[in-house]
Amino acid sequence: MNLREFDYREETVSLKEIFPGLIDINSNNFYQNFRERSNFDDRHAEILNNTKQLWNYGYKQILDRFGFHEPGYEKFAEHCHQITPALGAVLLVNGFNVAYLEAYRADPATGEKIDPKEEKSEMREEFCGIGRIPYCCLEVDINGEKYYISGKHLKEINGATKALLTPDCYRDMVGVFPHQNDPSKSGIYLAQTMDFPGVENGKPFVWKKQKMNMRTGKPAEPEEFFKTFAHMRLTF
Repeated sequence: MNLREFDYREETVSLKEIFPGLIDINSNNFYQNFRERSNFDDRHAEILNNTKQLWNYGYKQILDRFGFHEPGYEKFAEHCHQITPALGAVLLVNGFNVAYLEAYRADPATGEKIDPKEEKSEMREEFCGIGRIPYCCLEVDINGEKYYISGKHLKEINGATKALLTPDCYRDMVGVFPHQNDPSKSGIYLAQTMDFPGVENGKPFVWKKQKMNMRTGKPAEPEEFFKTFAHMRLTF
């Protein structure tokens, strides 16, 4: 797994490349812990449940027990690149076909990778060190159709499930969880940006990220677009 090479590719990645302590799926009761908590007839409901419930110590438990491939990130700190493969591992053990997609922020006019020197946040130096402004998501197959999930952007807040991005970031409603501010949109599955420079036949996957002010429902930041460079099918 090489996240410093930005040419688009599709590959297969073992979970133990990401979580080095996960020697096999039965080690430290991973299978029992994360398989038995999901017992749903509806696959969309199963995804929603896991995406919410892993915030309740699940992510921390996975990193504490099985480590992490990137030095300095072995402890859970709510980073997207920790959340995404951990959620992918749990969905994989529950029988889903899952791919972990790493991406860089791209210019919607040219499709090119934006120089991380343009980052305005305190993460600028770190992003310069990895050569990109990063984000990631999961691709999950349900009955032959692809769905895209950012586990970081769905949480329970004061007992209610909330999508954290603006409705325009999500595809038209399908499944079991409509966006709380626009029920015509899903609150979990990302929309695919098809008319993006360099995208042909839906590849590479591109999506829009725009956080929402949870009080007003209005955008809390400018929109950003993330373009996949590593499509990694997860395996045991």
